[in-house]
Amino acid sequence: MLADCKSMANDFNNLSAEMIGVDNLYNILMQAPAAIIITKGKDHHFWLANAIAFKLLNKGTSIIGKPLPDAIPETYGTGIIELVDHVYRTGEKCYRRATPVILFANGQREAHYFDIAYQPYLEQGRDDRAGVIAIVHDVTKLVEAEKQTAEVEERLKMALEAADMGAWDHNLITNTIIASDGLKKIFGLSPKDEFSYRGFINSVIVSDRAHTHRVNQNVMHLKNNQSSYDLQYRIRRVNDGELRWIRAKGKVYADQEGKPYRFVGTLLDVTKEKNAEERSRYIFETVPLSIWEKDYSSLVLELDELKQFYGQRLKEYLLNSKPEVYRLMSLVKIIDTNHASLKMFEAERKEQLLVGLSAVFIDESCSAFVDELIAIANNDASFHAEFKLATLKGKKITCSTTIIFPHDGQYNNVLVSRYDISELVRINEDLQQFVHMISHDLKEPVRKISMYIGRLQKELSERLDETSKDYIGRIQTGAARMDSIIDGVLTYSQVNALERLLEPIDLNAVIRDVEVDLELIIQQKSARLHYSNLLQVKAIPLMLDHVFYNLICNSLKFSQAGVIPDITITSAIVNKKGHPFARIVLQDNGIGFEQKYSEKIFGSFTRLHAKDQYEGAGLGLFICKTIIERHGGSIKAKSKESKGTSFEILLPQ
Repeated sequence: MLADCKSMANDFNNLSAEMIGVDNLYNILMQAPAAIIITKGKDHHFWLANAIAFKLLNKGTSIIGKPLPDAIPETYGTGIIELVDHVYRTGEKCYRRATPVILFANGQREAHYFDIAYQPYLEQGRDDRAGVIAIVHDVTKLVEAEKQTAEVEERLKMALEAADMGAWDHNLITNTIIASDGLKKIFGLSPKDEFSYRGFINSVIVSDRAHTHRVNQNVMHLKNNQSSYDLQYRIRRVNDGELRWIRAKGKVYADQEGKPYRFVGTLLDVTKEKNAEERSRYIFETVPLSIWEKDYSSLVLELDELKQFYGQRLKEYLLNSKPEVYRLMSLVKIIDTNHASLKMFEAERKEQLLVGLSAVFIDESCSAFVDELIAIANNDASFHAEFKLATLKGKKITCSTTIIFPHDGQYNNVLVSRYDISELVRINEDLQQFVHMISHDLKEPVRKISMYIGRLQKELSERLDETSKDYIGRIQTGAARMDSIIDGVLTYSQVNALERLLEPIDLNAVIRDVEVDLELIIQQKSARLHYSNLLQVKAIPLMLDHVFYNLICNSLKFSQAGVIPDITITSAIVNKKGHPFARIVLQDNGIGFEQKYSEKIFGSFTRLHAKDQYEGAGLGLFICKTIIERHGGSIKAKSKESKGTSFEILLPQ
């Protein structure tokens, strides 16, 4: 009996120990950090699951005992049921990564991804399979992150390909490089070719190799705390040996201990840009035109403030403040200039000219520089002027200067071209003297011809027959015409020779002077001139007098027979491209002309009528147009036969 009791006690103790082990195992199962599901039988009844599994599946305990397809219908079509069946039948272990499953939570469909390990479940003491154990990890966030990363990498790849760029990722621990297809293409490699640092550095041409290697090594070893670079070098492509310019940007990453472990970057083939840059540089240096590269950015800021304070009086202020002009001049930085500038300004080194504009500007340059400042303040597209500068040896030269201002408002890189026209000015002055000399020499014999023909006509008038009188009349007409041509040529030469000494002029006074000059013909034709309260304009007095003298003469000359000449002159301020202009209109009631000749009448020696009908050399309107354009203005005509002519003049204010 005692033995039986002991046996029963042992059995009880063993059973208690076994039961304690089962409880512990169950607790471990319930607290496991992964979802665990156990199915039993060939129909795969849902037998056991821990808390994480129920939460993951969003199911209650009511699914216990149901076949897997009924307990979790979401497994249909995912391959899970087939795998469970395969493991149960064959006893093989299986693992599937990122199995997609659509679950329903609060009436919403949610896509999940599970890593699932399957293995057969054996009951204690038996070798046959009782079911299947599935250990499930929810990797949804990881898969979505991988997808996003893949999308980013794909977009990056597309961007690199679109830009003909390449990228690398250098593992500094293993010394292996992952190179993009674009990078391999730039180096003349196929996508299948290996890319190593040694191969890279050997592709760099010898003259650039040492520097390129040193910079890369400094960055990869974080020497002098340098963790990135922007580097340019030349390579020889592997497949065809072509020389290519490369621009590379790289960055090194270090761990918490400061040890570099990764070197990544991009590179771009900039051969076309480099070739274009070298061509531009060659043109810049070899063109016979003096070219200056200037930075006006600081000056523009100052001008904006001055313009806000002085407004329309800015030019007046600058013209009366030479120290201020020189201060503004000092704000213009000279970035570069070319060899033609060295020759023009008698400099030995560029540095002599790069010190600033003060190196070549003189007091005579100030007024032109003020005009340049006003052009900048008004946001003009360009500026052109002719003015004197000085070489470094003190020689004064006359320069024709042209500036094209930027459209985007960035004044930090503006090109200025200058051409020395000193010789042209000298030649022009010689020509003026020649014209004056010729005009004087020609006018004297013409004057004598007119004088002696007049005497002959007076002394022999009673003895001359009609034919002789006609001949003498023709000679007088020819002499008068020759005198008119000489005066016209002389006036035109003066237009080109006079400097632009603009001054305020009262148009009313100009018309009054012309009335006095033409008093006789005005009285003969009983002509009427209407004008009052005309504007004040900026012009060269002598030139403007000549313009209105010619225009009024034309109106009187081409008046209609039997019609009293009626001439009206009006003026007003108009806006043209954001700038004020004086608009002056002269309207007559003369014979007019067809509108198709409105441009032709301003040509030199142009006549619309026979010379025996109307006197003149055909230079009057040509000279008027030249004078107005010299003042920066324009003149045009509108006319209709028998309806008179209207001349419109625009002069900048």
